[in-house]
Amino acid sequence: MHLNKLKDFRLEKLDDLTIAELQKEMEDGVLTSEELVLMFLENISERDQDINSIIEVNPEALNIAQALDIERKISGPRSALHGIPILLKDNIGTADKMHTSAGSYALKDFYAMEDAGVAAKLRKAGAVLLGKTHMTEWADIMSDEMPDNYCSRSGHIKHPFGDYDIGGSSSGSAAAIALSLAQASIGTETSGSIINPADENSLVGIKPTLGLTTRSGIIPLAPSQDVAGPIAKNVADAALVLSAIVGWDTADEISVGAKFFESYDWLAHLKKDGLQGVRLAVPRHLFEEQITANELELFNEALDVIRSLGAELIDPVDLGVAEEEAGDEVQFFEFKPSINEYLGKSHPANPIRSLDDLIAFHNRHPDQMLRYGQDKLEKSNATSGRLNEPEYVEALKRKRLLAGERAIESTLDKLGASAIVLPKDFGGGIGATAGMPLITVPYRFEDENGPFGITFMGRAFSDPTLIEFAYAFEQATNGRVKPPFGSKDGQE
Repeated sequence: MHLNKLKDFRLEKLDDLTIAELQKEMEDGVLTSEELVLMFLENISERDQDINSIIEVNPEALNIAQALDIERKISGPRSALHGIPILLKDNIGTADKMHTSAGSYALKDFYAMEDAGVAAKLRKAGAVLLGKTHMTEWADIMSDEMPDNYCSRSGHIKHPFGDYDIGGSSSGSAAAIALSLAQASIGTETSGSIINPADENSLVGIKPTLGLTTRSGIIPLAPSQDVAGPIAKNVADAALVLSAIVGWDTADEISVGAKFFESYDWLAHLKKDGLQGVRLAVPRHLFEEQITANELELFNEALDVIRSLGAELIDPVDLGVAEEEAGDEVQFFEFKPSINEYLGKSHPANPIRSLDDLIAFHNRHPDQMLRYGQDKLEKSNATSGRLNEPEYVEALKRKRLLAGERAIESTLDKLGASAIVLPKDFGGGIGATAGMPLITVPYRFEDENGPFGITFMGRAFSDPTLIEFAYAFEQATNGRVKPPFGSKDGQE
């Protein structure tokens, strides 16, 4: 493509095209993967300087794209993601020239010895791994004082839309897609870390059922809740990326539940009438005291849209559990043994081989590492690391029963409902604790607090059904808004 046409394509079309539309452009010979990578790199150079969502660009991205273009000509595309640039959160290991640091300066020189399972699946599908994104340091188990938008490796990230809460811990994975720095990204969630920043950036975020995607090769926080999932501009793109990373991984036993979905037709669930005849529950007690009047009005408007699309709403319902009961005690117990295992098996050249080593490094470099303290790390390190404390076992049992059986499954069964609908990322803690799927969809922009979306939450492995609901709502509302890209965008 001629340089002027490439510039026009980037400024006039790139922000809004879907993966399917980009594939059509490449199949028709209008566009190549190499040109697509170049355009996203130019967006990064122009749009991200004041935002800081990208922590590192893959130096091999252009060569990978060139090779995929040649492969397309010889044997055709591998999948619907062939040649599509995707970003990864900085805790997802890649066996290449990119670092994997969980946002920590202590691991700024750390290379993973092998691809994380989700990275390997994306490569197999022909995606271009374009770079790593900013994240809340150690997925927010560093300090109670640390804001969502900070990590010691790259500093603060700003909200693309202005003076709003960026969300965490997958903040960079969301902000980068809002700015159109890649076509989609992968975030990770332990409790709200995909849904929250996706909502804050007017994007679609899918937190899959625990076990639908593999956790292998991802720097852990709490394995009983950790999961990777896509962040994208629209439901169709999110579903396509999810379909590429779903599947059984022998390195992660919990992913056996994904065997059923390995050759599953996810796109069959992109139904404009996906809300027709369904019953949805609205647990207002989870959000009414915390939401603003304007946000409540927007949510009620969204519910009217859902009704108009043929859904029946059971409003209100009581789940029998409060959001704060989800808590985070389990994370403190699980982080120590899981991070010790991860670091202990890392490359022998890595000097940080345990949580003890990490805390000691922080203490030796307080100006760089302890800007906000490390009380959460110290609290985790004070546990035995053996996961045999009565407090841990009780918390795990109580929360799984409270959030899963009582709050979600029992309520839905009793009401004959298919899912729960909520404003923004409310309910994320309960869903995460129970290992249940959630998907958030943009709805409007609200001046006081920025982008505003709604979230659907369902039973385990009801992810395809949630995609139906989200797609129907998205098609009826077209609620995504784009941030201002700045005065430098498109200038020579």
